[in-house]
Amino acid sequence: MKRRTAIRSVIPVGIVTIAGCTGSLDTMESSGRSDLSEHDEQGLQKYEEAYNLSEDALAEYNTGRQLFFENLPEGESNLEDYPFDWQTLSDTMESASEYFGEAADLFEESRQLSESPEFNEPCVRAVDWTQAHLDALSMFGDLGGPSRDWFTQRHNEAKRADSPLPPAQLLDRILGRPTESYTPLDEGTPMETPSSAETETSEETPTSDLQIVSRGFSVDDSSDEPAPYVAATIVNRGDGQSGPAELVVRWYDDDGNFLYEGGGQAELVSLAVEETWEARVYASKEQASIGDAEIEIDAEGYPIPSDENVEVQNSELQTNGTTVTITGELANTSGQELLSASAYSKIYDGDGVVLAGGHDQETDIPAEETWQFEIQWDARDRIDRVSEHVAVGYGNT
Repeated sequence: MKRRTAIRSVIPVGIVTIAGCTGSLDTMESSGRSDLSEHDEQGLQKYEEAYNLSEDALAEYNTGRQLFFENLPEGESNLEDYPFDWQTLSDTMESASEYFGEAADLFEESRQLSESPEFNEPCVRAVDWTQAHLDALSMFGDLGGPSRDWFTQRHNEAKRADSPLPPAQLLDRILGRPTESYTPLDEGTPMETPSSAETETSEETPTSDLQIVSRGFSVDDSSDEPAPYVAATIVNRGDGQSGPAELVVRWYDDDGNFLYEGGGQAELVSLAVEETWEARVYASKEQASIGDAEIEIDAEGYPIPSDENVEVQNSELQTNGTTVTITGELANTSGQELLSASAYSKIYDGDGVVLAGGHDQETDIPAEETWQFEIQWDARDRIDRVSEHVAVGYGNT
């Protein structure tokens, strides 16, 4: 799933110690710099680089935001036609997206290179801040961009995210020195205020709240080669259905050193209110050296909209060994060609617990035609629990 977002929760499964490469740094003049270890010097260098890039990203973002609202006709919610300076707007937002993305990578690299635990919270917070802005920018690649209300809501969510800690204050934390309150990176950027009617609607809109209620690190010894995995039980404690969700894992060796991120991420199209998802993510490489893991829910706050453009027909679930296969047809009922279409599945056990999800996608489906989709999942030692499934579709004209 490519839609990313606002509900992020990082939870260590076991003990996590991050170490990395050595290096030197002399770009920031600050007393006590010589007291840093080589690992922390290099981590701080990456953090400074990411922070400076974040400033550039925010400047581009604010310039584009101003252009967007200047181009909206008075009283209108959407840019229905190309505005005079649409290319400028599009280029500005694309540049902002690239900067935010690069900054997020550098903040994460800073966390991996350093050895002081003081890097963890500021780096995770900084990545969340960049992601919140990337969410606000996610629809600017489309003709006309997002609606006024959609962008306003995402912008306000980004404003509520804590901006990155200045490098000088991070240095003070590492050295154990007292720190003062700091000026947020995005201070002075006014929040767009929805109308009273929009505010009332927003307050009444049901929202999801995905919570990890249990988690654990284990090794599957049922095959010839042991397979480390992370198991997490996730429940939607909100009052509305969630959007697409993914469980992302960072893997560590027996000494707590970071190895890599990813490997068989578990994904789900949505989780209903009070619905439970027993997710698993298996390691995909360096299995012999893996000794621990850290998990994160990466979830879209808004469900994929119900769509009249497609209809799922004749879906069925079959098993072969430990492999679960869901097949079916997705009919294009829109009356015009679909530029893209997706089929999503959820697999349940006999008690209604979600075991897994998956998706398949296709492009260029002619009007009134059907597309044969297929989704597979390796249930491994949970094959006997597989009971039923649901399949839903979405089409983009």
